[in-house]
Amino acid sequence: TNPVVIQNLLQLLRRRALPCFDPRLIDLCRHPDELVQCRAITALAMNQHPLIRAFAFERLQDDKPSQSYMALFHRNYEPGDEQRILELLRLPD
Repeated sequence: TNPVVIQNLLQLLRRRALPCFDPRLIDLCRHPDELVQCRAITALAMNQHPLIRAFAFERLQDDKPSQSYMALFHRNYEPGDEQRILELLRLPD
């Protein structure tokens, strides 16, 4: 429950995919602590799973999507996603 401990544990997951994907990692992307969110997204981006792809599209539909969520498509992109991504992106004036 301690954000600093969670941040440090997530730091260990930032370079390699988990042997078995755990959806709780997605929950950490919604954590109230911004650094926990950032590190969870970085760790999540190392993995490939349909839930990650669905989460990435969900986040792109937010009012203020973070560009860090685009990293989730690196291992979870499927042909044809480019059109959907372009439709969801909001470019600044």
